[in-house]
Parts: sequence; structure tokens; C-alpha cells
Amino acid sequence: MLAVVIGMVGVLTTVSRGIDDHQRKRESDVVSLRLTRVLEIVGEDLNPTTVWDEAVAEMAAPTDPTWFDRFMGGLYTTRHGHHATLGYDSSGRLIRASHHDAAPDAEAAVPFVRAARPLVNQLRAEAQGRHRSTHAKGAVRFKSAFIDIDGVIYVVGVSTIVRHTPGGLVPDADPMVASFKSFDSELDWLRNRLGAAGARFQPGAGPPPEGMSGVPILDAAGARLGQIVWTPQRPGQKILTQALPLVILILALLAVGGGVLVSRMVADVRRLGDSEAALSVALERAEAANAAKTRFLSNVSHELRTPLNGVLGMAEVMSMDMLAPKQRERLDILKASGQRQLRLIEDLLDVVRLGDGEVKLVERPFRPETLLRRLTSDYRGAAGAKGLVLTVEAVVRGEWLGDAVHLEKVMAALVHNAIRFTDSGEVIMRVMERDGLVFEVQDTGPGMDKAESARLFDPFAQRDESSTRIAEGLGLGLTVANGLAQLMGGRIEVDSTPGVGSLFRVVLPLEPAVRSSEAEAA
Repeated sequence: MLAVVIGMVGVLTTVSRGIDDHQRKRESDVVSLRLTRVLEIVGEDLNPTTVWDEAVAEMAAPTDPTWFDRFMGGLYTTRHGHHATLGYDSSGRLIRASHHDAAPDAEAAVPFVRAARPLVNQLRAEAQGRHRSTHAKGAVRFKSAFIDIDGVIYVVGVSTIVRHTPGGLVPDADPMVASFKSFDSELDWLRNRLGAAGARFQPGAGPPPEGMSGVPILDAAGARLGQIVWTPQRPGQKILTQALPLVILILALLAVGGGVLVSRMVADVRRLGDSEAALSVALERAEAANAAKTRFLSNVSHELRTPLNGVLGMAEVMSMDMLAPKQRERLDILKASGQRQLRLIEDLLDVVRLGDGEVKLVERPFRPETLLRRLTSDYRGAAGAKGLVLTVEAVVRGEWLGDAVHLEKVMAALVHNAIRFTDSGEVIMRVMERDGLVFEVQDTGPGMDKAESARLFDPFAQRDESSTRIAEGLGLGLTVANGLAQLMGGRIEVDSTPGVGSLFRVVLPLEPAVRSSEAEAA
């Protein structure tokens, strides 16, 4: 019996180590994801002022230095807690340095100027290669990185500043802004939100201290600045510590006699039954909580959409008034931002409805060619803003039976996606008859490899998930489109070649509203 007890201790020790290793890996993955998210956040901080006609005009050939302090440096400091912000004109010359606790252009900003220069030069060289006719989000170039300044780690974001309308100023080169944010606040997030005890930055290339985990922090060139170290939780050791007295107790019971052992085994079985019952209750509560969260998400989305529709409606009314050019420019930014926000909310609602099975199909006769022409009208402006050609190739005539409303939503998601990721060339929409209807959306964008295509329809997935990605959105449009296609009994296929473009094919088992034999009989 002693051998049995020793064996049980060995098994518990092995299991506890496995649990601790899994916990350490999970915490390391979470910290790595947070570091990636930090680089994305600094870009989101810069985003509101980097696509703006007024900013291009003021920065390309600056005449009023206080404009930068008010709309760039001051804004980033008060709203996002940035430490220092640098402005560069079209020639790449530093025109203004704003520091949170010093006067503009003070000596305190000099280390930030030196640290930012390599990243600024690199981004400036990349931006020179873009076509000067592009504008808005498709024209922005952005980089972010961790950087060491006098032993303190900062997060720096560098972005070009471009016009948001076709009529905006087009300088020979884009002005730029670089802004720095202290990394210390992220350590507080790791301690408070992740529960990473003793989380701190350790400079150098040495290993983490004994008993601690570490995730490296790299600069823009891939050089190691140091690492985040923390004391990982050890649930396995806790389980072993709690279970060891029980093993000793079992040994004592074995020594007392078989009768006592049997009695304890019966008691253990009874406790196991109670635990299973408690687990069942907990599972039911978890499922109820998940349903409540889904209802909450749906209700909140509805409540967000209602006032947003009011804001967009009032903006449309205001646009009919006599406005100064600058007022109309700002109003256009407000309307465009509101439309993007409304589209995100509607995508979120569609995901919730699809998950709950609340989407109902209503089949009516419709004309596929008319549907594609309507989409062409809706997206001609977005395509034209990027210099793209949007065409339709329809070889199907007559009426077909299907849910045209949801089919149009599927095609709109694919067309919107194609325009977002295509910088030059064309986007083609097709419809063909092949065992039903086959719709295609083909673009001349960057294309994808098989790994990217495989996760394309996953919720919140992005083709480019790096901190420098240009395309905006939650990654829900294609998820909704795929769910609706499957609901209609069809599927979406993807053929893509990196550097050539992508072809999205929607295959639906639809029938003509009036078959040819029936039409001849009539």
C-alpha cells in the first residue's frame, strides 16, 4: 500500500507541474497580445487628426505654430496622456516639438527628436512611393514601435498626414507627426487586470529572475530592449499542497483498517455526486449568463443606433444650410465617421441575430442585374475616391426567387471589402447561372495566402492584424456575409493569389421565378 501512496504523490506532482506550465504559457500569451495591442492603441490615438485637409494645409507650409500645439500636441496630451509630440513639414523638417511639462520647442524634447528621426525617415521614404491621387484612409502610412530614451521605455507612433477629400491640398510629400506615450501605465494594467504580481520592466538580454516569467520587448529594428517580468500564478502547486495532506490521511486510514477505508470511499463518492450536481447548476447559470450577455449586446447596439441615426439625420439637415467651406469640411467628417460607426453597429447586430437564429428569409422575385447596378451606384463614390474602376458583368436576365435584401447585404460586404483593400486597378461584380446563381466579386488588391484565407470568415478577424494595418473595422462584415450565405443554403468560396488579387464567389441554390417551360406554356 505504501507503493500506491507513493505513486499517487508522483502523479499529483506531475499533474501540478503540467498545470503550472500551462498557466505560465497562458499568461505569456496574454502579455504578448497586450504588447501588440499597445502598438495599435497609439495609432488609434493619432487617427482623428491624420486624415484632415486643414491639418495638411497647416503642416505642409506652417504659418501659425500655435495651431500644432492646439490641435496636435495639446490634444494628444490632454486626451490620451502622450508625453511628447513632434511635427514635420513636407520636407521632413521638424517644425514644432510639444512636451507635456515644458514649453513648446524646449530642450526637454531634444531626446525625443533624436529617437524619432530613424523611424520618421523610414516612413517618409515609404510614403514617397504612394500615388499622390489617393486620399483618406487609403493614403495614410503609419508605424509604431517601442523605444528606449535615457533608460525609459516609450511607445512611439509616427503617421503621415493626408487630405480626406479629393479637393484637399496635395503637397509634394506628406507632412508627418510623431507622438510618444509612456509605457509605465501598461505595467499597471498588467498588475491590475491580468493579476501579474510584481510586473516590471527588466532591461538587457538576461534571463528572468528565478521563479519569474518574461516576455521580450523589441524596438523597430527587432533589437531587444529588455523584457516584462512577473511572478506567474501557480495553481498546480496550490492543488498539490492541498492534496498532500489528504494523501497522508489516506495512509493513516489504511493503517487503521479496511473498514475505515471503505467508509471514506463511500463518503468520497457522495461528495463527488454533490460536486457533479453543483457543476451542473454552475453550467446552467453560465449558459443563462451568456444568453443575458447576448441580449445585453443586442439592446445596447439598438440603443446606440437610435441616437446615431438622429445625429446623422441632423447632420444631413445641416448640410443643406449655407456653410463656410471649413464648416462643411468638418460636417463631412462628422457624417462619414457616423456612417462608419453605424455600419459597425449594424454588423454587430447581424452577428448577434445570426447567432440567436433570429434572421428569417423572405423570398420574393428579384432581378440579379438590378441588384448589382444598385450596388454600383452605392459604391461608385468610394471606389472613385481611391481611383478604382467599378464594373458589372451580368449574363443573367429575368427574375429569380430569393431574399434580395439579405443577398444585397452579402454582396455589399464583399464589395466594401474589395474596395477597402484595393489601392489601384478595378473591382468587378459578376452574376452567372450555374446550378442556381453564382455571384462574383473580383479585385486587383494585395491578395492572400491560404492561411489568411482559412481564417477570413472568423469573427473579428482581419487580413492584416499588425499594429500598422491601414484598413479599419471590426472584422465582422465577412463573418455576417458567410453566415447569411449559409442561411440561404449556399456558400462563399475564395480564390486569392498574393500580389495579384482575390476572387470571392457566392454560390446560391436559387431558382428562376418563372421557369422557361412554364413561360412557354403561359
